[in-house]
Amino acid sequence: MPLRCSVLLLPILCTFALNQCFGETRPEDAVADNVVFNETVRRHFASQRGYHEGDLITRSQIEELQGYLRSAFGHSAATHPRALRRILADDSRLASLFYKKNRGEILRALAAQNKGYEVFDRISRTTAGYARLTEAVDHAEVGVLNQLADEESQKTLSAKSGNSETPVRRSKPTPIYTVEEYLAAFQSVVKKGKSTAKAKVSE
Repeated sequence: MPLRCSVLLLPILCTFALNQCFGETRPEDAVADNVVFNETVRRHFASQRGYHEGDLITRSQIEELQGYLRSAFGHSAATHPRALRRILADDSRLASLFYKKNRGEILRALAAQNKGYEVFDRISRTTAGYARLTEAVDHAEVGVLNQLADEESQKTLSAKSGNSETPVRRSKPTPIYTVEEYLAAFQSVVKKGKSTAKAKVSE
């Protein structure tokens, strides 16, 4: 881990270590340790050059973080390799689009307006959708991008209600696109230097 990140995380980890020195973990200690875990993740990303709150995260970013979290907090659902399946691959279409120069800002703003990145991820999964999405992002056509999001959301609603010819696929774990979604998905609780999790990692 870069020196800058280690320095930022040191006060948090000292708090965690102190919590492990006193007998059995009390409920209030578990809550405090959960806060430590969450803040460690947030500070890790905040220390990364170019990162902004609400940015799209990718599989390699979480994979790097997981190794450190396992060393600091022990094993949990949040640090299990299967959790990576829920995060976009670095070479996915949406991630590739997001991390091209000057494109992340507009996609981040649109995700905030449209309740997340998932709708744009679905759009990007077809060749035609990706082409339209890329063109609209390149020209900063916010109106077009919101229209694409509305159309895709309507397709999803129609499929769920049975009013579409599109086959309904077997339910999959909800994808994770941001740091806050990652934390919310697992709600890790650290106890005695060993992490447990309320949420199970889907097979």
